[in-house]
Amino acid sequence: MAEYPPGQRAPHDRVDQYCDTCKAYDRHPRHIHGNNDGSVTRKHMDCCRDSGCPDGSCARILAAARGARGEGLIAFLAAAQRRAED
Repeated sequence: MAEYPPGQRAPHDRVDQYCDTCKAYDRHPRHIHGNNDGSVTRKHMDCCRDSGCPDGSCARILAAARGARGEGLIAFLAAAQRRAED
């Protein structure tokens, strides 16, 4: 099974949720991480990158995905998972 950075789900495990930055409600990939006050933040990967991703993983993944967003990013992550499992 592929390993994903903390807070990032496998591509097939998508649920509708809000993005805490842009407020969109969809299944697009998010970086989910805990905050010092015990709350949880859910942001689209591009929103997280643009607002200062805590570990820099969103910038690395989006660069590898050549800027894909939404369904394109899901497809990129799914393909990466399949390659890692082979």
